[in-house]
Amino acid sequence: MAQSPTPARNSSPELQFAPPVHNWGVDCGGRAGYICGMKAAVLRSLCLTLTLFTSCATAPRDLVGTSSTPVFYNLQLTIKEGQQTAFAKLMAEMVAATKQEAGTMVYEWYLGSDGRTCHIHELFADTAAYKVHSANFGERFAARFLPLLDITGLTAYGNSDQEAREMMASLNPVFFEAIGGFRR
Repeated sequence: MAQSPTPARNSSPELQFAPPVHNWGVDCGGRAGYICGMKAAVLRSLCLTLTLFTSCATAPRDLVGTSSTPVFYNLQLTIKEGQQTAFAKLMAEMVAATKQEAGTMVYEWYLGSDGRTCHIHELFADTAAYKVHSANFGERFAARFLPLLDITGLTAYGNSDQEAREMMASLNPVFFEAIGGFRR
C-alpha cells in the first residue's frame, strides 16, 4: 500500500515544537485518511462527553442558604526588610503542608512589585476547615512566620462562625457576609 507523502516540516526554531492541528493530533501512521478520520471522530466524541460530564459536576451552587458555606480570607502583610529570603523559604514549607489539608480549597500567595507587600488568599470549604488550618499554622509555623512580617490587614468573606471570628479577633478583621451569588 502506497503511503501519502509526508509534508516537509518547517525548520524554523520557533515552529519546530508546534503541535499538529489536523485530526486533533491523531497520528495517522501513514494509514488511509478514512481510518485517521475515524480516530479523530472518536476522540472528538470522547472530549465532548467529558466536557458535558465536567460541566454537570461543576453546576453552580448557591452561596447562601446552605448549611455549610465556604469562607475566604485575604491576609495582607508586609515582609520586614532583609527577611525576603527567609520568608520565601518558609512560604514554600507552608504551601506544601497546607496542600495536605482536605478542606483548604485555595491557598495562594501574591507579592507586590515592591518585593515586600504580600497578600495570601485562602478559601476553605467552611469554618471547620479554617479552624484545622489555623491549628496547623499555630503548631507548626506561627513562631517562625510572625517575626518575618507585619500584618497590615485581614478581610474575611463568607459566613464565619463566632468561634472563627474570635480566633482572628487580634488581627482586627473586616468581615463581609455572603448575601447572594453562586460558586462552581
